Amino acid sequence: MLPNTNKEIANIINTTNYPVLIFVMEHCDNNVLHEKLKEEAQKHSKPVGLFSMCYQEHVMPFPRVLANSLYYFLPKNPNVAFWRGPTNCIDDVQHDIDTAYKMMEEGLEYYEAKFGKKMQEQVQKSEEYIHEDLSEYPSVFQQARSLAKDIWKTGKNAAKGLPVLASAKEGYRRLELCRFCDKFDKDTERCHECGCFMKTKTQLAAASCPLGKWNATV
Repeated sequence: MLPNTNKEIANIINTTNYPVLIFVMEHCDNNVLHEKLKEEAQKHSKPVGLFSMCYQEHVMPFPRVLANSLYYFLPKNPNVAFWRGPTNCIDDVQHDIDTAYKMMEEGLEYYEAKFGKKMQEQVQKSEEYIHEDLSEYPSVFQQARSLAKDIWKTGKNAAKGLPVLASAKEGYRRLELCRFCDKFDKDTERCHECGCFMKTKTQLAAASCPLGKWNATV
């Protein structure tokens, strides 16, 4: 089945009692990856709905969806539970189906379903550390800590299947805002507020400006 409208997708999700996988393709005449995904999904002991939808380049919606990616939905919930990009959507599909079922049957969040209790405790501890007050520490330490926070947030996004990088348009917009900020050092291209190298930080989807001039996109 090749649904090609949001209404069709919503109807599929609302009428099933098991996880729904939507594979987004950029070319409607290329079903090779869909067939591979179907083969892997059928190996799983529990049922899932696997569907494809495709877009031709000239009718690709805006904001542009990431093509050749697999989106996981829970029954009767139109919000994406998590997704996988082209590099891991096939290899991880059986484990991801397990994760989707745990989320559905046990009412767990993604990280609770994907990782064990010990990992969850580590994640919680790291989240607590992110909100620590750094005012008593030297500036150099604060800068390093700020960078570590962005790396942590980016790593969490990668684990969940969310974009690690911002779009080129968003990255450029952020960097231009930084270049006109009085905290921006034009010689080193670092921010005096957070200490980060902005050519890099502005490209990370999970990063945000400490002055509120631009926000994370995920």
